[in-house]
Amino acid sequence: MAAPADPTYPALVSRFLSPTGEIVAMPAKQGKRVALLSWLVQRVVAPGERINEPELNARLANYHSDVAMLRRYLVDFGLLARTPDGHTYSLVSGESQPGDTPRSQWWRDAVVYQIYPRSFVDSDGNGVGDLR
Repeated sequence: MAAPADPTYPALVSRFLSPTGEIVAMPAKQGKRVALLSWLVQRVVAPGERINEPELNARLANYHSDVAMLRRYLVDFGLLARTPDGHTYSLVSGESQPGDTPRSQWWRDAVVYQIYPRSFVDSDGNGVGDLR
């Protein structure tokens, strides 16, 4: 997976790593988080590789003790794909960009209902709101 096209990418990622390469802080801003996770996934899963969850956990543990958090972020940000049974992971391929996940773009397929109540105020008690 290619790094984001940002010339400050290595410096950006190194801010969140210890001298031994472990993640010491998870960025609060989404762009920085995606950059760090993109860096991580390049080191954990090879292109075309299908990896089971225990093996993925073992590899992620080299970078951070909370492997469940890392796994969740990698899937949520569209960097790793998980099979429906949840046991096998692989790099996401195709035209999607990191951060373009179903969760981050829910509005593309959502159905939204907009309801216009007449009013919540009924000063004359007739059961019909005061707005007309």
